[in-house]
Amino acid sequence: MKKGLALLLSVILGTCVLLSAFAEEGGNDWEAWAKKRFWVRDAVNGCVVVTRNGEELFRYAYGAHGNGGKEAVSCDTLYRCASVTKMVTAVGVMQLVERGLVDLDGDLSDVLPFPVKNPAFPEVKVTLRQVMSHTSSLRGDVGNYRIDWENITLKADPVFRHDAAPGTRYEYANLNGALLGAVIEAVSGQSLNTYMKENVFDPLGITAAYHPSLLPEGTDTVNLFSPRGFIYLRTEDVAGEKYSDVPDPAGNLGASVGGLYMSPASLSLLINCLLNGGAYPGGRLLNEGTVRMMEKDPSLFEHSSVTVSSPYGLGLERVDAAAGGTWWGHQGRLSGFTADAYYQRETGLAVAVVCNGYNYRMEGSLVLLALQWLNKAYEMVGGEALPEESFEVLE
Repeated sequence: MKKGLALLLSVILGTCVLLSAFAEEGGNDWEAWAKKRFWVRDAVNGCVVVTRNGEELFRYAYGAHGNGGKEAVSCDTLYRCASVTKMVTAVGVMQLVERGLVDLDGDLSDVLPFPVKNPAFPEVKVTLRQVMSHTSSLRGDVGNYRIDWENITLKADPVFRHDAAPGTRYEYANLNGALLGAVIEAVSGQSLNTYMKENVFDPLGITAAYHPSLLPEGTDTVNLFSPRGFIYLRTEDVAGEKYSDVPDPAGNLGASVGGLYMSPASLSLLINCLLNGGAYPGGRLLNEGTVRMMEKDPSLFEHSSVTVSSPYGLGLERVDAAAGGTWWGHQGRLSGFTADAYYQRETGLAVAVVCNGYNYRMEGSLVLLALQWLNKAYEMVGGEALPEESFEVLE
């Protein structure tokens, strides 16, 4: 008995020594590494949160609310997280799929109060599976979401490609993200923000909204900055704009493209829920099979309305360029701002990183900063260290 107790105390003591060493050495090393990653890019502010199997390994917030400002940001500060909005919204959409309220391979025109038809292929249905995997034949250069869907013809078509039928070609298009919000409003009968608050945000215990006017008074938010550090999008100005928080699938197109305000810490909670097969402490947002379906290439399913391989499953991007294997998640980019939230099932890692007011550089499909953090997270848990990229500030 005494030997067993002595062994237990020895293990506990050894664990404490390791944790102390991490706090005094490894943690500080990572903080210096994190600070340099933001500093060399002349970022105004940013944050990174790294977890493993839901346990936080590291968090670091950089900068203040504005150039020369004194109020520091935190990982609980809310940013407009750009196209990461699409991934978050996809969780709500897949809840409706689970409830049998919408069919992934059914005709979207039967769900929405307006027709979604490519006039070059009028007999081929546009489906939710295609929209969520960016294979719907909607064009990637469309920025105006006020579309007269009823009067789209071959001669008057601002939104569809005519050289590829729905389901046969991958092309990332923001308009696909706009339709996700329309589906939620049409099927649930609630506004996008109300549905997501009740079914995603509140269960996770997070503060988030698709428009800053819908956030609780006193919520800590930041402006978005250009690559040169000037204000690009002032949150106060956006909050003063009219926003219709009522279900209007045709009129509300746009918020689910990139309008979501959420903190890096909250993004970390969400991707950890996906990593954990849709479960979070105390509940479940999605069934595990649903999450695994979101990760998978949509062309691999029997009787799928998608016949072409896509880097996107259902609202989730698959990334194989970073260390440790496949990562799933989403990226957002807007002027001088980037947001990235990815998880890796093999290691249990999840990384949420935002950077505001910098000149980002792409490495394949990822911004370099995100790629560096995915690789660093892998190194944190004992993976092989990869060569360091340049610290030079890009002009």
